[in-house]
Amino acid sequence: MGLKKILDDIEHKGRREGERAAKQMMVKQLLAKQVDSAIIAEVTGFSPEAIKQMEQESD
Repeated sequence: MGLKKILDDIEHKGRREGERAAKQMMVKQLLAKQVDSAIIAEVTGFSPEAIKQMEQESD
């Protein structure tokens, strides 16, 4: 595996992690606005269980 491939993989992983963190922040903001968790799950792609866990972490 070449250096360029390694750097590309690192960049791609960082971008995915950043996107996930942004989605998690959005979920927490929507929960604070009392948006139904089923709607949040549908829009964000997170499972209802993951949303419930984020809701508990926010409390």
